[in-house]
Amino acid sequence: MATPRAVRSAVRLGMLRLAGSVRRPPALPTDPRSILLIRPDHLGDLILAAPAVALLRHAFPASRITAWVGPWGEPVWRGSPHLDAIETCSFPGFTRLTKPNPAAPYFLALRAASTLRGRFDLAIDLRFDFWWGAMACALAGIPAAGYDVPECRPFLAFAVTHRPGLHETDQSLRLVGAVAERFGAPLAAMPGEQLTAALFPEVRPPESIPQGAIAIHAGAGAEVKLWHDERWARVADALAAHGPIVLTAGSPSEVRQAQRIVGLMRSPAGIVSGLSLAELAATYRHCRLALGPDNGPLHVARAAGTPTVTLFGPTNPAQFGPHPQLPGRNEVVRLPWRCIPCGRLDYNPAEFTYHLCVKLIEPEQVIAAARRVLMAHPSRSLPAVSSSSLEE
Repeated sequence: MATPRAVRSAVRLGMLRLAGSVRRPPALPTDPRSILLIRPDHLGDLILAAPAVALLRHAFPASRITAWVGPWGEPVWRGSPHLDAIETCSFPGFTRLTKPNPAAPYFLALRAASTLRGRFDLAIDLRFDFWWGAMACALAGIPAAGYDVPECRPFLAFAVTHRPGLHETDQSLRLVGAVAERFGAPLAAMPGEQLTAALFPEVRPPESIPQGAIAIHAGAGAEVKLWHDERWARVADALAAHGPIVLTAGSPSEVRQAQRIVGLMRSPAGIVSGLSLAELAATYRHCRLALGPDNGPLHVARAAGTPTVTLFGPTNPAQFGPHPQLPGRNEVVRLPWRCIPCGRLDYNPAEFTYHLCVKLIEPEQVIAAARRVLMAHPSRSLPAVSSSSLEE
């Protein structure tokens, strides 16, 4: 018997195929002079896609490249030297708000198409299943390139096979590379880490951050990724001998979470919040190590060159984890369950009791991983700073 989710997916796919048959995508241009690059996601995914932006610029140096991102993503790519402009849209499905009604995304696509029409020669949809972006472009008469998945296929003028399980950075590079090859544009070698790090300009970190600190960002965008506060406190106490502990936080709920963790600790610790992305990157550059669940700030830490320990559960580290994989620099901690990774983040509160793939990670696993990274990178061990210098 089909589940309600499967029924909804089948109905949506039928509607999309019907819409695609009515509004066929236009043919590709011979020389795209204005390119729309679509990525609706949040912080971490935009960081992972940053090398593809650099590759696109190299392939089309004379074209005007505009990023179409959510308001939540604009600060991430704001510092990219490879973009000419950034425009925002509160993309349905990515606002983390309940949809007002099932028809709302389709009406929004019509409105979005009216703002795009006649302005772009080519669109590239970097999100593999983002049919909404491809549909909006088709409605606007803009030929789009994207991944050959059933939901997107009706609206694409150029489709590339999606490879499930491939790291998101490599996936985006494959798509941009295929588009460049289709137009006979030059291709560079795969961009290195420094191109991602360039997203965050050098600024001074907050004065309360001592060199050699160990940072923890315990928050995450999905509740199923969160760990117990008392377990973070045990990890922080165990690592306090290796450096002052600092908890970073963004939203008010993350600040409250950090305060609870500090309240459970035996050792002193500081909390820093309200940082810009550049300040957050500067904070992590000051640190020996950053720890947390799979979240955007850990991607910032890796982009800043800071070693990390990341707790994974429903998401796949092979797709969304450290890139490139550097043994001894970025550790992944996860449980050896057959259902991991399920790839699902939208569990309702009643289901959390049955999805404990992060909650049941033992503190000893995280402590051991952190000590392995610290031992592998003694060069990041800076002169000791008294923990009393931290803001408590």
